[in-house]
Amino acid sequence: NEFMASNAHTIQDEYGDYADWIEIYNASDSTINLGGFFISDDANNLTRWRLPDTSDLTAIESKGFIVLWADADTLEGALHLGFKLSASGESIFLTDSNGTVIIDQVYFPEQFTDISYGRQPDASENWYFLNQPTPGSGNINIGLTDKANPPEFSLDGGFYTTSQEITITSEYPDSLIFYTLNGSMPTIHSHRYIGPFNINSSSIIRARVIKDDLLPSDATS
Repeated sequence: NEFMASNAHTIQDEYGDYADWIEIYNASDSTINLGGFFISDDANNLTRWRLPDTSDLTAIESKGFIVLWADADTLEGALHLGFKLSASGESIFLTDSNGTVIIDQVYFPEQFTDISYGRQPDASENWYFLNQPTPGSGNINIGLTDKANPPEFSLDGGFYTTSQEITITSEYPDSLIFYTLNGSMPTIHSHRYIGPFNINSSSIIRARVIKDDLLPSDATS
């Protein structure tokens, strides 16, 4: 019903780790136990991971939710899977205890850090990016479909012999700009742009726009 393939600061598991997660929703009128079912991210190996059938943790009450941790750390408990999700895009399959009948599946595109991908409304066939993830509860916020346009730099890339002042602008007055100086992908936990700044040494600046009602922009260097 919802998942996150790049969890940096959204939710921690019981060990304090920020792992990928998959939320399963039981839309039926009775309790369902997922023990013995298979979950996979590989269409050629639908039985990649079998959920243990020895734990009550895998039971989902009617209209209830369960959160599985896709962290490839199975020693941490029944709800921890033997694989991680790829933020570059892949698939998730839930298969019956025989490993032959696909109960549900989703093919997903590139994902963004701390933005989930979920059904809206719950249990529907409509998938959206969600900037207010709700692991373990219903998806209530409006899904995002459009991506912000990237920011612009006041200075072209190149080699300079003196200190240079950098200004970064966005076409959206109510947006935020985040940037890095080491070439890494900017996130909401990177430097927040608040005004022009000087560069005195070799740096690889990357910036992207974050806006509440749009997906994060591509990064500009």
